Amino acid sequence: MRRLAGIGGLLAFVVVLCPPVITGMGRHGYLEVIQFVVLALVVPPAIVAAGPLTWSAATRRFAERLGERRRRHASFARAARFFGLELAATIGWRLPVAVDMLVDHRVVVIAEVVTLVPAGVGLWLELIDSPPLSPRLAPGPARALLAALTMWASWIVSYIAAFSTNWYPVYSGSHVNRALVVTDQQIMSGVVFLAAAAAFLPVIFVTLRIWLDDSDRPDTELRRLVREERRRGFGPPSRGFGNKMGGTTPWVPGDE
Repeated sequence: MRRLAGIGGLLAFVVVLCPPVITGMGRHGYLEVIQFVVLALVVPPAIVAAGPLTWSAATRRFAERLGERRRRHASFARAARFFGLELAATIGWRLPVAVDMLVDHRVVVIAEVVTLVPAGVGLWLELIDSPPLSPRLAPGPARALLAALTMWASWIVSYIAAFSTNWYPVYSGSHVNRALVVTDQQIMSGVVFLAAAAAFLPVIFVTLRIWLDDSDRPDTELRRLVREERRRGFGPPSRGFGNKMGGTTPWVPGDE
């Protein structure tokens, strides 16, 4: 399923950078917003879910070292940096000046790709697992907050565009019917609104559900930490009374 997600993200990436999407952006705003949604909300989570760093032995070793480093520096401040990058990229490319440049100069899409995709990958690495990489933050309110804030930022820009009569001047020439311009902007806003909800709401609900379930079982987190220590090679597996009475790996209730 992870490989399929990666393949799907790659196909979507190719489609939005080829005709008719790339050639029709100047006439139809919904094509431009589809391109944005794919680059910002489809490709990054697909890359993270696919876990491309594990597709070869060399990249797998690199990913394992990177995962260890991330676990040693787990903090909300570090995770929030990627949220800031994603926020700047997402809002920046929905501003009228950015959309005007994309429509007038198609080569600007290269800049959109190299900003939206890396920023999105950095954020989604803090939201979902990409073995052997895992989010710095444990499932809980902090991780859900990162997802919610990113989603709300997209919604706010969408609201502004939906209620504006001329938010994207590039689509409102003198020969264009004003009602069609407003309708096109509302469609563009609706696409972003729904795409952001589809991307982030499952993360928010699942993260909070895991957190609530774990809070009902206080020893769950302790067992998880012990298993991580074993995977890193510290101490033998906890089996029998030896470990319970004085082995190097602590025994945890319910770990038999």
